[in-house]
Amino acid sequence: MQLYNDTVLHGGGENTTPHERVDVILHNTLNWLQQERIHHLLCPPEIAKGLDPEPRALMGYTLVGPVLGLYSTPSGPGEGGELVPPERLFE
Repeated sequence: MQLYNDTVLHGGGENTTPHERVDVILHNTLNWLQQERIHHLLCPPEIAKGLDPEPRALMGYTLVGPVLGLYSTPSGPGEGGELVPPERLFE
């Protein structure tokens, strides 16, 4: 058995033995965690706009890492909306 920490996602290498290999990856990335409820439905942007930035960030109205949390305004079929950080909702 091999144990990996959270810095390894790939790279166990080919198993060249006749035996099965069991790997365990212990991994948890904060950026991948999401709220259990959809904050945009519980507190829509129109209401969240009146809150301070810190509570809005705790509800998920913030960009986490380089791309997690980006949104685009609704657009018609075939129209690609621009991806922007959620803070843009409150400008």
